[in-house]
Amino acid sequence: MRGAQMAQSAAAADFAAARLETERTFAEARAQERALEDRAVTLARRYSTMERTRELYRLQYLELGTRTLVDLLNADQELSQIRFDEINARYDLARLAVVCLHSGGRLREALGLTGEDLRGVRL
Repeated sequence: MRGAQMAQSAAAADFAAARLETERTFAEARAQERALEDRAVTLARRYSTMERTRELYRLQYLELGTRTLVDLLNADQELSQIRFDEINARYDLARLAVVCLHSGGRLREALGLTGEDLRGVRL
């Protein structure tokens, strides 16, 4: 009887620990999601501004001769870097969604694998 009570207490403790870990994962994910969404907005604004800057540099280089080719190339490089950062932010959001689905036990459902057979194992 005592062994069964200890096993039950251990199972309850394991369940509480798993629940706490899942809640922590979700809280971290929410914070990361907000930060990434804010970053995406900032990057979009920065890209728009840099596009205008690059166009001005191009005009100044071609028509006025007051900008160097290096300035123009640096502006293009900056635009490429911003686009790269935007792609990374989208990837991070997608990765975060997968982490949340996994932590919530809904990854199988999201991938449409519920009830499917995989190598003889019913999912």
